[in-house]
Amino acid sequence: MPPWVAFAIPYILKIVGESFKNTLNLYQLITDRLADCGFSLLIALESDNEKAKEWLLEKYYNWLRIAIHACPAHFFIIYNYDVIKADDDLKRFLMSDPYLAKWWTVISESFEKNYRTSDLLEFLKHTLIDTPLSFIFGVIELILNNPATLAEEVSASVLSAINATPESEDTAIANYLSRFKPDKIPDSFLIISNELIVKLNPFLAFLSPQILAHIKAMYAYSKIIHLKPCPQPPRQLLDFLDCDVYVDGKHYATIKLSEDNTLAITIPKSALKPNVWHNICFDYAGLVKCVKYRYTIPLNLVLTAYGYQGYYACNVNNTFQIGQDMTDWVGDSRINCNTFYGDSYSLMWWEMEHNMESEPFYIRVYVGAYREACYGTATLYVGYREGNTLYLTPITSIPYTWTQPGSITLYGRFPSPRFVIALYHYCYAPTLSVTGVRLIRQQAWVE
Repeated sequence: MPPWVAFAIPYILKIVGESFKNTLNLYQLITDRLADCGFSLLIALESDNEKAKEWLLEKYYNWLRIAIHACPAHFFIIYNYDVIKADDDLKRFLMSDPYLAKWWTVISESFEKNYRTSDLLEFLKHTLIDTPLSFIFGVIELILNNPATLAEEVSASVLSAINATPESEDTAIANYLSRFKPDKIPDSFLIISNELIVKLNPFLAFLSPQILAHIKAMYAYSKIIHLKPCPQPPRQLLDFLDCDVYVDGKHYATIKLSEDNTLAITIPKSALKPNVWHNICFDYAGLVKCVKYRYTIPLNLVLTAYGYQGYYACNVNNTFQIGQDMTDWVGDSRINCNTFYGDSYSLMWWEMEHNMESEPFYIRVYVGAYREACYGTATLYVGYREGNTLYLTPITSIPYTWTQPGSITLYGRFPSPRFVIALYHYCYAPTLSVTGVRLIRQQAWVE
């Protein structure tokens, strides 16, 4: 097996008989964790372990953010807008997170300017297109037929992220929350009624009061913990203490406490690998604080070569252009071939160069095979090229037709720096064999 992996993601969900399975599981997990954090803080108040109290507060804070994302966030803010607007603690909580703060600003403006709609499809387009929930857009028809499908999809994504790192929920939560950036939020948004919102997430009415109550409780615990007087060491002692900075377990630098009693260091991006989580730790007088940091670079995907093969009497329509950007390509490149009394096949491939090295990314292709003329065998391959030779691995079958192409989404680590995607259709018929493959669109992005 090659050292790279790419696989297809199916978009048709099996929800019959298990309509709320993921939503129920996530609801139970969130309510359990919020209760655990609140009760643990209540017990910790009687101890002198300040580090444990801070850790519990941070855990409480992160689980509350997860709970809001599970609603998801903009649904939660719309549903509770009047309550949040009247409460300083609730507003302060939203403003403490850049992603939630951006949603609060956008939705507040929508309420003030009365940007409203009662059209569920129009609202879903604003909710799913060019937002962090765009991965759900592929099942918009299912959502229109069964609105609660949206809550199931969001719940499944949260559970999947948490289960991906079962040995550390804290790491899983940090990884999940890192996906949500304020620059992914539209500058304007439509408001719908709470009656329609609860159709999209039936559990919002049950989860919202708990989230609001736990936010208030968390701030109450925080005030008790942080208002306790703490003796300060003399400045002369602090000046003699050094702070060691470690990057991924290796000593990077030694710094001093600044005049305003803060520790700060500038680490150039050249010292860190892009698209990789780095663990940066400060060790000051035996007190260690670590943060996770990652910076991403835009995905660059460029067409470097392409080709066609087939038998017999083939017609080629080509809209590929060497050097063009393949992160958002629209065209119609295709080949169809036919033969009498024998086998026929059609193959189209295109090679792309990317800058992600070993980091995974998504590619969605809109493809079809000439199944109308001959069902045969249609397959999508991923591989690489050496000279005139292609080395390909079958990934998934192509269920779509020549006149009705459909989307296949790939996710994985693709051969670096160049890789090939190929479409293949083979057919044998007693009289006339007709084959063909077609690509009309390609999109690529980093999670």
